[in-house]
Amino acid sequence: MKPVSKHCVALRGTALAAIARLLMAVIASCPAAAAEKRPMEFLDRGLVALEVKEGVFVSWRMLGTDGSDVAFHLYRDGQQVTRQPITASTNFLDPKGSASDRYAVEVVTNGKASSRSKPVAVWPRQPPRTAEAVKRRVSGVSFLEIPLAPAPTATHVPGDMSVGDLDGDGAYELVFVWEGPEPWLEAVSLDGRQLWRIACGPNTRFNGLALLVFDFDGNGKAEVACKTGPGTKDGLGNFLGQGPAASDDDSVVLPNPSKHLVVDQAYITIFEGATGKELTTIRYEPALGTAAEMQANWGDSHGYRASSVKAAVLNRYSAFGPRPPCACAMMRACSSVGRPPAYCQWSRRIT
Repeated sequence: MKPVSKHCVALRGTALAAIARLLMAVIASCPAAAAEKRPMEFLDRGLVALEVKEGVFVSWRMLGTDGSDVAFHLYRDGQQVTRQPITASTNFLDPKGSASDRYAVEVVTNGKASSRSKPVAVWPRQPPRTAEAVKRRVSGVSFLEIPLAPAPTATHVPGDMSVGDLDGDGAYELVFVWEGPEPWLEAVSLDGRQLWRIACGPNTRFNGLALLVFDFDGNGKAEVACKTGPGTKDGLGNFLGQGPAASDDDSVVLPNPSKHLVVDQAYITIFEGATGKELTTIRYEPALGTAAEMQANWGDSHGYRASSVKAAVLNRYSAFGPRPPCACAMMRACSSVGRPPAYCQWSRRIT
């Protein structure tokens, strides 16, 4: 293990605490945020059935719109399993269930059935697959195996992932990174249906995309936001063409002698969740600066520390916190309400 920088040791506690306080204050710093209602997702019950030793364990969501008197009945292969409505939990262990059954949950309000979910199959209990797991006698685990399309190249592997309802049907889709020399983003449904792929291009790094999946504009469908650059293609196969990307050179490959970008030209792009189409692109701030400025700001001149990018969603305001808590950290909030998005008059440097 490499030794930790003395800057990190000295600043870790104070910088992280300051970052946490700043994140809590971002919303109040953005225009009209205080008056905005809390956003909620329109989701289905998310019913999941798992094969376990004792039978089948079934779990589902309680929604924010459910009343305090909401109750549930459970159905197996169309037949009611529960004698009395479930009122104290949103799960049930069915000792007579098997991996071949299908389950549905029914909402009961004021003693009357109001709606029933679509039946779902049971996720089967899978035996251990590795020699080490077999040797250690690891018990089987129930899980859903999602088939993926072939990787973009032989050097790409699936990496970080986020979830969101991309098409507004009430069920989550998955957005994950294909990690490799030029990263890709891919969106798939839980049954393995591929929605799109985004080629992030040669001027991005898989560990610096700062992937966010959220319904930024409140239309009931999640968008995808991440760090992009010249050469990025959206889910329709088109180079970025909005904001600063409208006039850039998509054939350029920015210098990265240390495998970290050391020259500015980076963006934040919001993509349509259902198609991967570019919705809007703005310039990424703060800038890297010259080698001397990187050395003064971040503690090195070869882009290592300046390449660390963190991001979070705060009540529909995207807070991009570029640069790590080593030597200093710079944070800026980006309002995504309306298009194009705009940076709030809020930024902070922590040293």
